[in-house]
Amino acid sequence: MEREWSTLDIAVMQTLYETKLQELNALLLSGVPWKDLRDKRHEVTQLSIQLSRRKTAHPAAFPNRGVE
Repeated sequence: MEREWSTLDIAVMQTLYETKLQELNALLLSGVPWKDLRDKRHEVTQLSIQLSRRKTAHPAAFPNRGVE
């Protein structure tokens, strides 16, 4: 699944992450047991990791780099 995400634009990936997170929250709030949501939790976690890496890997992500 991570390979599919690697081709996505950061904005699209952010939207996908927010959608998946809202779905997970809704399921948890409706009473679905934590253990039954393992795959969905893993998906949200991996999306978050990939998104974070994409945001911080690009040098332009640090507008004040080199400024002390």
